[in-house]
Amino acid sequence: FQRVPWLYDAKILVGDILTELGSRRREAGDLDGAWENYRAAETAYGDAIRIAESDARGYRDLCEVCSRELYMEIHGRGSDLEQINAKALKACDEALQVDPDAADTWVKVARLHSSWAGYWARRGMDPSEDLEISISALDRVLKADPRDADAHANLALAYWERAKYESEHGKDAMDSLQA
Repeated sequence: FQRVPWLYDAKILVGDILTELGSRRREAGDLDGAWENYRAAETAYGDAIRIAESDARGYRDLCEVCSRELYMEIHGRGSDLEQINAKALKACDEALQVDPDAADTWVKVARLHSSWAGYWARRGMDPSEDLEISISALDRVLKADPRDADAHANLALAYWERAKYESEHGKDAMDSLQA
């Protein structure tokens, strides 16, 4: 890869394969194996970023693998959550610096904030700030493409999470449910 820098795409592909293998291992209950694959994917994406810093794909895909790590830890062991969340948000922010209009990256940002909001809500904390960031990111996507199904699905989940929190805390959730 060092002698042929245009093999950047190969590094991205290696990261994608490792990310998918990690997810399959996670779904099979092999959390340690999933971690191995996710960490190796992070390395591959990091290598790709060093080769082509001006291409958003490496950052975007690093954000995705970190999002999957966060999901696994939120619903699994619960370790290193803040560090993983910060790493994922940093990668998404870097992707958006390169391509500020990338809808898929904005959806990843929204998913990260929704996951984090769900984590806080399950612990009795107010998830409103993260839900508002998620909703804002998805609104941005839908203004550019009102037919983006992924954005609509994630927006519905964010409003549902907000309504759930509101109803559990004695607030009227109808506005969130009707949004």
